[in-house]
Amino acid sequence: MRARSAVPSVREPCSRLISQLEEAYQASRSSSVQVALPALKKWMDALTRTLRIAVIYGGNRSEPDAALYWSTNLRPWKSYYEVATDIQRALERIGFSDVALIPDDMRMPARLKECGAHLAWINSAGMQGESSICHAAATLEMLGIPYIGHSPLDASLLDSKDRFKRQLESLRIATPEFVVWHPLDGAPEGRIRGAFESHPGPFVVKPSTGRASLNVHFVEKREELSSFVKEVFALTRANVIVERYMSGREFCVAVCGGILHRGGMFFGSRYPHAFSALERRFEPGERIFTSMDRRAIDHDRAMPIPDTDQALKRALLAFARELYSRLRLRSPRESPGSNSLTAGVMAPRTSDAIVRRYDWLWRSSSPVIG
Repeated sequence: MRARSAVPSVREPCSRLISQLEEAYQASRSSSVQVALPALKKWMDALTRTLRIAVIYGGNRSEPDAALYWSTNLRPWKSYYEVATDIQRALERIGFSDVALIPDDMRMPARLKECGAHLAWINSAGMQGESSICHAAATLEMLGIPYIGHSPLDASLLDSKDRFKRQLESLRIATPEFVVWHPLDGAPEGRIRGAFESHPGPFVVKPSTGRASLNVHFVEKREELSSFVKEVFALTRANVIVERYMSGREFCVAVCGGILHRGGMFFGSRYPHAFSALERRFEPGERIFTSMDRRAIDHDRAMPIPDTDQALKRALLAFARELYSRLRLRSPRESPGSNSLTAGVMAPRTSDAIVRRYDWLWRSSSPVIG
């Protein structure tokens, strides 16, 4: 992963080191193949000894001084404190000695100043509000603290399913046909009928903002949609998406930028790195993947693509890299390269693409993002 760099400050040696680290990172983009980056190792060794890192997790508005007032939260809240603790311990294991845990709430700026953080690692989806997932990144940018995580705009766009699906359509990337409903649009029946006149079902009804398959419903017939749409809005207060249900296998692929660390050395590539291709396994009769809040995701439910299925794995990884590149999930300081499908090195932020299939990926039909 790569931090977004602030303007180097003469008051902070670590800021100069971060700037020099970015220069080494940019140098890797001059080659179309993976190259060793000894300069990056040099600066990372120096940063390991001096850098103060803050891992940001979701604040709890019930705590004193967390917020001035309570407001709505369109996204089901979760602190992710346990994951933040895992990140803290992992950083300490590899040599970072000053790693703090800080909640994403009203007190965050003061706490960052108090601990003298040079760098933040965002592990928060926010505390409350209509676009809570972008609040930490926006605050850090205002404070001038470099961070690991999506930009405010990217975070908000990726979390807003209806806007994300429209962006996919503009890029001519397949996504199930859909319609968005809010009570201000009037009765849902008219919009549903206009969007799915020739499709009797089945459908998926879900909030436009959410996580972990919460409040997502499989609906067999068009006549049943109205009651589910109203129910989801009543529970979430978010725009409601109705889309055509897609059967078939479901896959997840992780993608990050082109900087890798192997055998004590850093290597860089101008192409993003796709890894951890998994298949979500459904039980008989399971139409929507059960939320991890209700059932743990174990090895039986998320299985790595076996080595015997190399054609599928290659196709998944290639598609994930292409999607990551075409969505331009990277720092605005980087300019696109000449390759139209995998242009430039993407900023090393992890992003999961859930790929649903009509048929095998290596046949004629294209992957579809659900």
